[in-house]
Amino acid sequence: MTAPKILLPLAHGFEEIEAVTVIDILRRAGADLTIAALQGKEVTGGHDITITCDAQLGDLLDRVWDWIILPGGTEGVNRMLANDDLMAILKKHHSQQKAIAAICAAPLILDREMLTNGQAITIHPAIAPQIQFTKIDNQPVIKKNLLITGRSAGAAMTFAFTLVKEIFGHEKAIQLNKGVMAELPANF
Repeated sequence: MTAPKILLPLAHGFEEIEAVTVIDILRRAGADLTIAALQGKEVTGGHDITITCDAQLGDLLDRVWDWIILPGGTEGVNRMLANDDLMAILKKHHSQQKAIAAICAAPLILDREMLTNGQAITIHPAIAPQIQFTKIDNQPVIKKNLLITGRSAGAAMTFAFTLVKEIFGHEKAIQLNKGVMAELPANF
């Protein structure tokens, strides 16, 4: 079985905990994950940590992904919302009924682009007042059909392991967590 192809776009001002936790856990699981910068090759997060990306988003416009994962960080999310290439990729991905995950401020993108299919999402409480079209459920992580949302950086590990569970199966998530020892919810 080939590893699923996953896109994780990064924009300046991204939330480092959310991005790095997801990248690390998914790569440990064996995902074919591409970190794509909206511009340039190096992207600096909101707390001055710089990531060297695998590619520039503009070079990936014709690629097909199994998953797109959006990290938060208000400044990064605002830059993602303003990026026409990323919005086109997301809309195409959604129209093909492919999975999307977003954490912290990033579910705002799903709401603005109407990509939630009416499903409830979770989002950072500071961003929640900006939600216009979607119901909010204040849980750490919500998984509904082809959509996974996470509330905040504090939920990053549960969010990452929920992605592993959905992409690779429950057994893989539990096996991987034996080395990481994340405190996952009792109902995981």
